[in-house]
Amino acid sequence: MLSPPSPILAPAPPPSPIRSLGYRAAMIRLRDEAASTSPPPSQLPSANREIMRDPKREVGYGITDS
Repeated sequence: MLSPPSPILAPAPPPSPIRSLGYRAAMIRLRDEAASTSPPPSQLPSANREIMRDPKREVGYGITDS
């Protein structure tokens, strides 16, 4: 006597797409966490303005004969 046919299961998806999706999700999560701990961008231009306002600062881009 034959056994009843077993239900046909869908083949399991290959592991690489699942792994890459997990990796991307982890990287997005890490990037979001890093963004939340970094200083707000408004602090960076103020530091640049302070450097540019300093008249005593030597730039050193003069043309020289060498």
